[in-house]
Amino acid sequence: MKRRRFLGVLGVVGGGKCVHMTAKQTSKHQGEMPRRKLGKTEESVSCIGLGGFHLGLSRLEEADAIKLFQNAIDRGINFSDNSWDYNQGESERRAGATRCS
Repeated sequence: MKRRRFLGVLGVVGGGKCVHMTAKQTSKHQGEMPRRKLGKTEESVSCIGLGGFHLGLSRLEEADAIKLFQNAIDRGINFSDNSWDYNQGESERRAGATRCS
């Protein structure tokens, strides 16, 4: 899929809310995070994920990193890409300090 088509189909606006999805949207209410099945599993993951590398950067205060990750969870993101190799483990440590409700 070409970038222009992807962006047109996605139609994402700020605040983590999807306005328009054309391909197999699984959320039932407007404003909910769209989800997809993960591969051949029955797990439902958010269409939008949060990368973790930036969470452990020294220029980002720990409290701000935790708040950013928590806001993503509160908005329905349940897919994160993180690694112990990011910032000598600080990215994963900060993600782990986030409360899950």
